[in-house]
Amino acid sequence: MPKIGSIDSGIPANGSDSPRREASLMTLEQFASLGDLVAAIAVVASFVYLGLQKKQTGRAIGAQTRDSIADGFMAINMPVVSNP
Repeated sequence: MPKIGSIDSGIPANGSDSPRREASLMTLEQFASLGDLVAAIAVVASFVYLGLQKKQTGRAIGAQTRDSIADGFMAINMPVVSNP
């Protein structure tokens, strides 16, 4: 029969805090896992942000193109309209 505090019982006989060290290691592992989760969420959020920025930039370029075309037509048609 094992003694109390022996290796089999998991409780240290000399009063050391080795179970606490295991608990703190587990806590560090949990913090590391939490950090990995936060990093993964940040990566996904940055991809969403980049997608929205790309969409907005495409719209702005399209608007500029349409504006330039309209300005070109106005430049061509303005002399005709002003001198009938």
